Amino acid sequence: MKYHHLILLPALSGQFLAEAATLSTNPAILYEGQQAQLQVSFSDSELCQQYSSDLQQSDNGYRLVISRIDQSCVEVTPVIPNPVYLQLTLPALTEGETHIVVDIPESTFEDPSEFKLYAYKSSQVGFRKINLETPIANATVSGVDLIRGWACQAIGFPGEFSYAIDNGERTIIPYGSSRTDTAEVCKNGDSTPSTNTGFGAVINWNALDPGSHTFKLYLNGALITERIFNVANTKGEYLKGLSRELEITNFPNSGDTTQLKWSEPGQNFIVLDTNTD
Repeated sequence: MKYHHLILLPALSGQFLAEAATLSTNPAILYEGQQAQLQVSFSDSELCQQYSSDLQQSDNGYRLVISRIDQSCVEVTPVIPNPVYLQLTLPALTEGETHIVVDIPESTFEDPSEFKLYAYKSSQVGFRKINLETPIANATVSGVDLIRGWACQAIGFPGEFSYAIDNGERTIIPYGSSRTDTAEVCKNGDSTPSTNTGFGAVINWNALDPGSHTFKLYLNGALITERIFNVANTKGEYLKGLSRELEITNFPNSGDTTQLKWSEPGQNFIVLDTNTD
């Protein structure tokens, strides 16, 4: 669960509050199942030693009712804003959006403000969405290829991606490459596009034995997803000095002839040209 940023409540006047209040959470980055501290700060026109804060459950979240205990208050002349800081424990929120309405009945606070908290999946640990593109589940791979995908990151949250194959050691995957195709789906809280969302790492599938393997993707050490894939290699981890061209017919469309050439860096065949008869 994450409270995206501080939001100002409307300025208040009258007997109770002299200035605007703010709301925040500690820690600032939250996710489902985690308990956190809700912090409320405001200014009062009197010096009060005690306040009550009642967090009530509502249909789509919670209602926070703040009152001061008058017996603990002392009038100040001239009237100056006296800072007040309240802290209470939030219940463990569930995934998704939760609303908190702040209400101060004893003031001239006529329209309580609604704050939005967003709960991320605990497995995402600060990322709104994670998409692993390759390897594809149940696909067959060979040669030198790229493990890749993208993730919408919570602003300011550090994240380290890594992967492991079968029961092997984890290997770090660099994160933050440009992916303009995620500009819309990964918009930030202020609606600005987010494009530095890519992660990727080069891998030589030929280094694995032929057959079935399990790919595991991790974020900050936590397993995010895993999938089964198959390896078909050319009976060698890295073949050198080979050269071969060939033609295949009726690909990609009926009547097409496609020329292929062996690529040593890619340890696979690449397309040279396609002609239509």
